[in-house]
Amino acid sequence: MLSIMSTTNERIAALRAWMSGHGIDAWIVPTADPHQGEYAPTHFLTRAWLSGFHGSAGTVVVTQQAAGLWVDSRYYLEGAAAVEDTEIELFRLESAGVPNHPQWIASQLARGQRVGFDARLFAPTAIHQLSQKLKPAGIVVAADEDPFAVIWSDRPTLPAERIYELEERFAAGSRADKLTDVRRELATGQACFISTLDDIAWLLNLRGSDVAYTPLFVSYLLVRPDSATLYVDASRADDGVVTALARDGVEVAPYERVAADLRALDGALLLDPGRNSLWIHDLIPNDVAITAADQPSVLLKARKSSQEIANAREAHKRDGVAVVRLLRWLQSEVEGATLTEMTISRKLRELRQQGDRYIGDSFEAIVGYNAHGAIVHYRVSEQSAATVRGDGVLLIDSGAQYLDGTTDITRTVAVGNPTRAAQEDYTAVLSAHIALATALLPAGSDGRHADTIARTPLWRTARDYGHGTGHGVGYVGSVHEGPQRLAQSRSEQVLLPGMIVSNEPGLYREGAYGIRLENLVVIVQAGNGEFGDFIGFETLSLCPFDRSMILPELLSRAELQWIDRYHARVLQELGPRVSGEDRAWLETACSPLAARPTAAG
Repeated sequence: MLSIMSTTNERIAALRAWMSGHGIDAWIVPTADPHQGEYAPTHFLTRAWLSGFHGSAGTVVVTQQAAGLWVDSRYYLEGAAAVEDTEIELFRLESAGVPNHPQWIASQLARGQRVGFDARLFAPTAIHQLSQKLKPAGIVVAADEDPFAVIWSDRPTLPAERIYELEERFAAGSRADKLTDVRRELATGQACFISTLDDIAWLLNLRGSDVAYTPLFVSYLLVRPDSATLYVDASRADDGVVTALARDGVEVAPYERVAADLRALDGALLLDPGRNSLWIHDLIPNDVAITAADQPSVLLKARKSSQEIANAREAHKRDGVAVVRLLRWLQSEVEGATLTEMTISRKLRELRQQGDRYIGDSFEAIVGYNAHGAIVHYRVSEQSAATVRGDGVLLIDSGAQYLDGTTDITRTVAVGNPTRAAQEDYTAVLSAHIALATALLPAGSDGRHADTIARTPLWRTARDYGHGTGHGVGYVGSVHEGPQRLAQSRSEQVLLPGMIVSNEPGLYREGAYGIRLENLVVIVQAGNGEFGDFIGFETLSLCPFDRSMILPELLSRAELQWIDRYHARVLQELGPRVSGEDRAWLETACSPLAARPTAAG
């Protein structure tokens, strides 16, 4: 067994030795945990431990002779640094001539050889697709035990942090009512099994701190027609939580008991194939009638109640105050102090911590100066942190978890004197942002329609960006929440009133700067008439845009009026919450633009 301090090559050697003992010729290590979450507890960060790469997306494959790491463009630089001086070869996904990991496996193995994987970390569809791709080469794909239980001697244990009940005023709906809503969507006599932690937390009005950036706890949930079982260590729950759950018909059972209970199931079961692992599917007896469908909690959770939306508005006010105070501080400090991207990230967290109801950040802040801002998912570290000085463009993408909401906001600001080119790009992105913020869409539209509306102003001048326009956002839950998404691909979910999504068009000049302007918006009913029902977008985030980056002559009068109305609202909502230099800065930042010269329109 190896110490956690051993080198990457030594860890790979230990994995190969384990593979030899199990008759395995290649082993796949994904970025995943048994609960299909975006972020995983440290116990499940096997890919990071093995490779040294800590980005939130990537796959490692190890054979007896070679090893590879596959990342997308967001993480290529980070991946390159992680695997330097190791035997791991780095592959940039979707680059010309670069094989994906199934193609690479097919080139490395011979007919009859075996690919292994941990069934807890893969959905059935993923393994079926992999098997189909490798079948022509005669390569076998089969599940096996978890090798890291053997080779990772210093592996962190499963989390054991406290689980607490979200107060009724924040929960916005009783546990009993939510369980009733789920059962109403099930067939008579049917049960539903849930592995996803954000669904469990939302459904039971419980929160925890097992997962970075998300107030969740590691567990499973089985909802039966007249009872439910939460699989988690009862000793972790606050006083009264177990009793309160029992009143609502929810038993608390040890996390490890889930396998035995699933093997003993009978009757009918709804099992979401995309949100439960192959391991879960394989535990279900063959005589259980399984319905493969989306679990009802997904859409119920995505459509926020009026109380959740009201709470979220308050959370965004407090969050806006923190960002305003950060931008004012930045302006006052940038000339006289040595600021780095890391300094700014820490200052923003400190300011958020000073507000009420703060739980933690909702993701690792992206603070990118000049060229770093052009890396869409840049991760600042002590080693990479650029000094913020001179003339340039600074992108700050951050968010927080509060007891009454989840936030995510991006502002791009000038440092010193911005170039005309940067101002033109910024103004174009702002026009795209306004296009979506003011859009009306026929009811039944999906995320592809909304994405196109945002891109159109940029397309007019042959500009574009390489990410989606928006993602769904949870309520005191995952900052990236489905099923809603605003993008050209995988956005078939109809946009429904109550869903919260981000509005974040951007523009990135590699090696120079990046610009992204993001607010969260809630989808609302926007009227009906002889042409049917329409939906629109109510902006939740509150923080001024950088007036020094805006070229009013490139905007229509309607766009300038929208900016002025938005800034007036920001001042009205946040003004009473700040004082002194912060208040003076906010008043200046929110002063009107519409009186300036404008383009026709």
